[in-house]
Amino acid sequence: MVIGDIMKIDVEKEGKDLIKVKMVDVDPYIPNLLRMFLWEDKDVTFVAFDKDHPLIGTPKLIVKGKDPVKSLKLAVEKAKKQIGEVGKNIEKEIN
Repeated sequence: MVIGDIMKIDVEKEGKDLIKVKMVDVDPYIPNLLRMFLWEDKDVTFVAFDKDHPLIGTPKLIVKGKDPVKSLKLAVEKAKKQIGEVGKNIEKEIN
């Protein structure tokens, strides 16, 4: 599954109110950014980020809530927007 255009994820477990995903080839700051946005979602009751090894591990994200897939997609859209704004600000400062 590809979420947005910033990452590919493998769904390890999916249920009515739970999704556990493994993030493939993703920059290490993305899972924490998503976790931050997921906690802002009132429909999310639990979110956790795990990585098997700090340097080489594959990040995993667990989301519980009313509609975890929808919440995850919304968090990705918010992250894309924030990353885009940061990129524009950097370009402005450089030029």
